Amino acid sequence: MPTILSVDDDAIILKLISAGLTRIGYQVLTASSGAAALQQLTAQHVDCITLDLMMPEMSGTDVLERLCVHESWKYIPVIVVTARGDSLLTMRQLYPQVVALLSKPFTIPAVQQAVQSAIGDLS
Repeated sequence: MPTILSVDDDAIILKLISAGLTRIGYQVLTASSGAAALQQLTAQHVDCITLDLMMPEMSGTDVLERLCVHESWKYIPVIVVTARGDSLLTMRQLYPQVVALLSKPFTIPAVQQAVQSAIGDLS
């Protein structure tokens, strides 16, 4: 069963994503901050990450920068979730592991589809 790490400082969004992905057969870990996400990655194998960009203390961009330089994490596909007007093309140029960008508000089927596309044959 593929493992997804969902990172967002909004507890409601974490619950929604977790429930939506669990419903279709994924194991979901959650982290409410960038630092907590890095701790989860150190402790457990993750197949895909949903990542909010706008978080206090350590932003999603800070997390992406850490992922890029860590040998074990730099190939984990990342789905960016943001309320900003970020461009997928720009994000992919800066962070190659970004495979999708979902704008808030998003739908759970959109998250499910993005994760399924990101991990491909693992599911």
